[in-house]
Amino acid sequence: MGKRITRLVVLLAALACGRAQADAGATPLHVNPFQPPPQATADSVAGGRESGSALEVRGVMVAGEHSLANIGGRIIGLGQEIGGYRLILVTEDKVVLAHGNLRRTLALRSDGHGKERHDATR
Repeated sequence: MGKRITRLVVLLAALACGRAQADAGATPLHVNPFQPPPQATADSVAGGRESGSALEVRGVMVAGEHSLANIGGRIIGLGQEIGGYRLILVTEDKVVLAHGNLRRTLALRSDGHGKERHDATR
């Protein structure tokens, strides 16, 4: 039993030294990448506006019928609504929202901000 305790102490000491070395060389994060963005309120998205500016696509996850889009800080799936528009398409570089005959395309730019285009369908 004494050998087991000795091995355990040596193993714990080695782990602690390795952890200290890893911490010493680590670059601190300025933003928590796992913290979700603040959620939009119903008032902020009324009329298709997000905090006084047009809705923007901030990110996408393309996964077929399970695709998601981060629009103005709110993550929605296909078929869900934001600002009176329903999400109908998610691709690697854009999302398409629908409201009746109106189609609203939000393109994802390489800098992570969306650009908007309106298309009326007949």
